[in-house]
Amino acid sequence: MLIDQNIAIQSLLSQQDHLGDSTVLSKILNAIAVPIFIQDAQRRYLFLNDAFCQLPGMAPAELIGKTAHELDLSLDLPEDLGAFREVIQTIEMVDQTGSQVLLVGALEKIDPDQSHHLKRREQYLQTLVEIQQGLLQGEYQCFQRDYTPVLECLGRVTGASRVYLFENSYSFQEKLLMNQRVEWCAPGIHPELENPIYQNLPYADFNLEFAEALGRGEVVSSLVRDLPEPMQSILATQNILSILVLPLMVQGKFFGFMGFDNCFEAKAWEPSEINLISAAASAISLHLERHQAQLELQEREEQFRQLAENINSVFWINDPRRCQMLYLSPAYQHLWGRSQPNTHPDPMALIEGIHPADRQGVMAAISRQVQGTYDEEYRIVRPNGEIRWIRDRAFPIQNAAGKTYRVVGIAEDISERKQNEIALRLIVEGTAAKIGDQFFHSLVHHLAEALQVRYALVTRFVPGTSDRVRTLAFWNGNDFGENFEYDLQGSPCYGVMQGEHCHYPEQVQSHFPTDLDLVNLGVESYSGIPLKDSTQQILGHLAVMDTEPMTNHRIPQLIVEIFAARAGAELERLQFEETLRATQQRLQYLVTASPAIIYTCSPEPGNPITFISENIQDVLGYVAHQCLAEAKTFWGLRVHPEDVPHILVNLQKLATQDSIVNEYRFTIAMAPIAG
Repeated sequence: MLIDQNIAIQSLLSQQDHLGDSTVLSKILNAIAVPIFIQDAQRRYLFLNDAFCQLPGMAPAELIGKTAHELDLSLDLPEDLGAFREVIQTIEMVDQTGSQVLLVGALEKIDPDQSHHLKRREQYLQTLVEIQQGLLQGEYQCFQRDYTPVLECLGRVTGASRVYLFENSYSFQEKLLMNQRVEWCAPGIHPELENPIYQNLPYADFNLEFAEALGRGEVVSSLVRDLPEPMQSILATQNILSILVLPLMVQGKFFGFMGFDNCFEAKAWEPSEINLISAAASAISLHLERHQAQLELQEREEQFRQLAENINSVFWINDPRRCQMLYLSPAYQHLWGRSQPNTHPDPMALIEGIHPADRQGVMAAISRQVQGTYDEEYRIVRPNGEIRWIRDRAFPIQNAAGKTYRVVGIAEDISERKQNEIALRLIVEGTAAKIGDQFFHSLVHHLAEALQVRYALVTRFVPGTSDRVRTLAFWNGNDFGENFEYDLQGSPCYGVMQGEHCHYPEQVQSHFPTDLDLVNLGVESYSGIPLKDSTQQILGHLAVMDTEPMTNHRIPQLIVEIFAARAGAELERLQFEETLRATQQRLQYLVTASPAIIYTCSPEPGNPITFISENIQDVLGYVAHQCLAEAKTFWGLRVHPEDVPHILVNLQKLATQDSIVNEYRFTIAMAPIAG
């Protein structure tokens, strides 16, 4: 390796006094096949080994004492020198004052084909890292929103003419259909996003073998002329010469596909490219899984809200002009505990029974009924002394003249909702800003407190088993207990992990006499619910237990269900992040394994570094986090001043072309050498 050779050169120069005659050092350097030169502080050549002199075909005497500029080596060197990368490594030798005395450099020969291959690989890896980071940080949304930046990154790095995402759906006849959702096109390429042929297109009308291959998770890569009909004809109408299609598998199911078109040349994708692009497809699939889990959680929360707002309702109608109540539904007797006729009841029927502390506020608000702004919550006292919470709303009805002639209202019992709100507020306030272990610990603590039970726990399957679980958090009444594993067989948790919501309001020990944990904890009652992911796969369970019998009033089922859904989503998120993190680590390994330094810069002024691979320490001697800490100045302070203008000019070219190549001198971080 060139680095090892430079270290050897540095060692030889540092031992020059021990080598004696300088001819000994010259013979050693001339024996090295790598072109080597030594310059003084004015960049005059002091020494060039035989390998270097062979490049311009000149004798050492013609070169010694002159600079490269004076020699005009760029004109005189043979064409073969184009295969060398100038000043790959340099070693500065300084005196005791820190002033530069010598500059030792070496050239490395790079095979053109190998260089191109490495450059392409570097571009792929850089793009994949950017996409992974964006998906992990939630920068990209899903279909119908803003997935275009992902496709643009992939399109530019692959040189594709068109990149697109399709989502599957089913017809009423259960036929599998493809639907184009997102598309990116290179300049000059006609977009097909609005092409109706690619909406609700049956796979059977395209090619069944194509659908079957993608459904098996296989990649389809082919020249269009080699494809069967009608697939070939459909693609040929868009001037597509070759395609690459990768399946998107979400929760193990064929969700859709990502495709790449080449409209300029009939060129097949190389296996190495396909492997790297497959990593991007996998990252998108994982991102879609997380998005689906989030949507399902939102849907469940909306269902909870709707259920909570439509229970135990009393309907009423009054005439605001005559101050008469025209109708009162039978639910009034059940809720208020008082009797009134359904038609033409006492106008004060609803006021009767309102808690004395709330009555004045309700009376003052009645005038707002005709305005449509009446929405009151108050307490009523039933004849037996029981207090219930009521939400009373009014909706004015206007006649043809625009005058309000009726007011329709609905009064509903929200006592349970009020209790739920208090419990939910306690739990939400305790868990809203937490994730992972903190979330699960906070959940069991606040759930036990809100439901007034002694124990609460959340578990997940022990990896590789289906009959054993491990607690993620366990509240034992006073504090968090140590996490532990236990067998499901013979415990009330067994039925829960089979998908059931198990509730034993009392004498649970008699149902499970072999479960000694119930005896040791003094458990009398138990309620558990499975935790499921977005595909209804059981991941673990949430349970509460108490030393006293449970009643339905003490265990609001909706609270347990909504937080079981939240816990299931959090557990699925953790598993998703573990999978995504493993993928990120594999990509990081690829970045680390690359011999080249991979970095990204922001387009803002100064081009601050946003990412740089760890192997910069091996190549240039700097630590990656140091580079990022000096993001705006790191590169500029270490590039040779004579090379800066050339680099800045080249950077401006990126506005009109996909890539540039810069050759420049760079100060490496190596310890000063005593000369």
